[in-house]
Amino acid sequence: MFVKNNYNQSFIDSINSYGLNFPKDYYHVGSVQIPGRFRAVRGTCHIYAHKNKVDSSIILANEISQQAFRLLNSHEYQKSIYLYLKSLSIKPNNTSALNNIGLAYMRISEFNNAAIAFKKAIDIEPGFNLARNNLNWAMSELKKSNQ
Repeated sequence: MFVKNNYNQSFIDSINSYGLNFPKDYYHVGSVQIPGRFRAVRGTCHIYAHKNKVDSSIILANEISQQAFRLLNSHEYQKSIYLYLKSLSIKPNNTSALNNIGLAYMRISEFNNAAIAFKKAIDIEPGFNLARNNLNWAMSELKKSNQ
């Protein structure tokens, strides 16, 4: 497993000097957003694994999640939710997918469903502060909508 966080080409070259063939022989198996202040994202950490060490179902789940993420960013929330759910059927403990499902639900004002998704992410990964912040946001919006 290899974690990359905005490394420059000279760093990649030094890794490859040890006989690794990065990134050609590696799959991108996930990304984690590094939270900043006030729901801002400070950066993204990308996680890679060698092709020989990755189950093909994980690769499929991650490819589906990446497609869902593109749909989420292009404001196609229902399609994004559908693909994230498909990804979760393959890789059920994907907390990033659960968090992003929650974000998609927030965008279409389905605050209860968003809260459920955020809670599931936190149940799996209790230290997932981004999901915890998003859960607080969903609960706040849910409270406003019930007034």
